[in-house]
Amino acid sequence: MIVYLALAYGLAWAAQVALIAVLRGLAGAPAVTGVATLVAAPALMWPPAIGAFVARRWVERSGFADAGLRWPRPGYIALAWLGPPVLTLGVAALSLSLYPLDRNLATLHQILD
Repeated sequence: MIVYLALAYGLAWAAQVALIAVLRGLAGAPAVTGVATLVAAPALMWPPAIGAFVARRWVERSGFADAGLRWPRPGYIALAWLGPPVLTLGVAALSLSLYPLDRNLATLHQILD
């Protein structure tokens, strides 16, 4: 457990410190900063996986066969892939039916005046 926590947090913190060091030099370029953030977000999801792999394989000296991992039924895979976009589009459609789109932003102009 200690090895996992050390690797997961250590790698994540090291990656974030490196990202901040890079972004400090790019403070005047918001487009580059946005792209760097989009690249860094998925990269920062890997340290816990690497920590789990190393701790399970080389510290506990056990494989992944007894970890309880298996492929789900195809219906669950389809639900995981299609559920979020369908829900997002459904909520957007519901929101637009309840609150019609104001292309001139008249309500916002009223609030700001």
